Amino acid sequence: ILSDYVVVFKEYGIYLLTGPTGGTQSIIERSKSVGACSQRSIASNENYLLFQANDGHVYSFDTVNVIKQSEIIQGSIDNVNTTQLTKSNSAIYEEKGKKYILNYASGTSTTPDATLVLDLDRSAIGSQNYNEKVWLPWDGISSSVMVVYSDSGREKLYFGEATSDSKFYLMFSGTNDNGVAIDSYYETK
Repeated sequence: ILSDYVVVFKEYGIYLLTGPTGGTQSIIERSKSVGACSQRSIASNENYLLFQANDGHVYSFDTVNVIKQSEIIQGSIDNVNTTQLTKSNSAIYEEKGKKYILNYASGTSTTPDATLVLDLDRSAIGSQNYNEKVWLPWDGISSSVMVVYSDSGREKLYFGEATSDSKFYLMFSGTNDNGVAIDSYYETK
């Protein structure tokens, strides 16, 4: 649901349902060429729905406009395994700034093994200018599904592991490295 509409995504199309339930509902077609590759890739921000399409790119939709968000990261999009797009999954989460987190299968992988993050606080989502988008690559997440859950008024992000261990993890839950060194780096101007 976005604004006063129920938004229906198809693989190659976006439709809006409006009006009360029953025979008086209207269907408004907004796109014939772009739709969602996976229902789990769709995430809702207050003003936009963000989703991954069958070309591997991430788009936003505001009930009128469909805007490509990932043009600036074409090299990463070229590595998306398009035969496994139905396994892509995402969430919008606000632990350390609001972000759209997308996990997808890359290269020849058959399970999601790559993560791209769109920084919603620093990106102009409504802009057609791809230079106004801030993307971050993340490592080490292989999720089959992501869920944002409110616990005592605080939102938490959980994801189910897509590999054989089938565990469920809580993101940003501490500094325990589980006995394995954490590779990290910090970039400045």
